Amino acid sequence: MSRGSAASITDRAPSGDESVDAGSTQRVQTTSNIASHLPAMAGLQPDRPAVVAPAGRDAQGRALWKHLSFAQLDLASDRLARGLEGIGVVRGTRVVLMVKPSLDFFSLTFALF
Repeated sequence: MSRGSAASITDRAPSGDESVDAGSTQRVQTTSNIASHLPAMAGLQPDRPAVVAPAGRDAQGRALWKHLSFAQLDLASDRLARGLEGIGVVRGTRVVLMVKPSLDFFSLTFALF
């Protein structure tokens, strides 16, 4: 996947999973989830932090943080998704995600979508 330079998003779609047909008051329902936006964000803002998680404390007791950028999260979730498909986990397969809250949790969650 080609990674573009950082950019800001200036246009917003209507809230929720709805879009409005121009010139009409009819609302069109679309199927979308947050995971479907990850590749676009990885292209627009590859180095921007996507997920930030606590990583303990330093010697002075200050909180330490670790993060995954949009590009890192996209890459990690794609790799995990391919691995899950390789063992038979495909769309519609029911799974239980049992992992401690961490950066891995987010990678696995996006991989399942």
